[in-house]
Amino acid sequence: MGSGRTELLRALAGFTPARGVIEVEGTEVVRPTPHAMRRLGVGITPEDRKGEGVVPLLGVSENMVMSWFGGASRAGTVLPSRVSSLGRALIERLSIKTAAPDTPIVNLSGGNQQKAVIGRWLHAGSRILLLDEPTRGVDVEAKAQIYGIVRELAQQGAAVLFVSSELEELPLVCDRVLALRGGRLEGEFSGDDITLDNIMAAAMAA
Repeated sequence: MGSGRTELLRALAGFTPARGVIEVEGTEVVRPTPHAMRRLGVGITPEDRKGEGVVPLLGVSENMVMSWFGGASRAGTVLPSRVSSLGRALIERLSIKTAAPDTPIVNLSGGNQQKAVIGRWLHAGSRILLLDEPTRGVDVEAKAQIYGIVRELAQQGAAVLFVSSELEELPLVCDRVLALRGGRLEGEFSGDDITLDNIMAAAMAA
């Protein structure tokens, strides 16, 4: 808490003003608004999944396609059959446990809700994913599945920023780790240097 990691992700997604330069594939983003960043392929899963990540009473499929209705509509009209079809494909791909695509997402476990929030940006074709505490409040099985999703996306060429205050999970999932403290970068590790001791020292040093 207080490291600035959520503020950093929100700035990269265009929700808050940022000092400095944001570049996507080497090109500076002049006005990084949420709409502009989404068009550039940036998706963000918020730290507060229940408050900001899902619409509780909408179905699982509806929650996943709302990032881009173009794929589920025709002539400006959203087609329920298309929403259901797209939802089923994502539910299968992400191993989301739900009774049906139209089951209210509030009825799912925390881990399955989180996978659906990530699925929203897969549906939108996002190539840069900003995941803020994606494993908070989920069980061990769901954590392992989320790690697997992250690795699969990275292997497919996506860039994933995985923010976590559970430092022990970073060596399990990250190729490079940046340690933030008080809004400042205090350490950068890759390869064999990604150890809990190194991360803890950078994050907690006085």
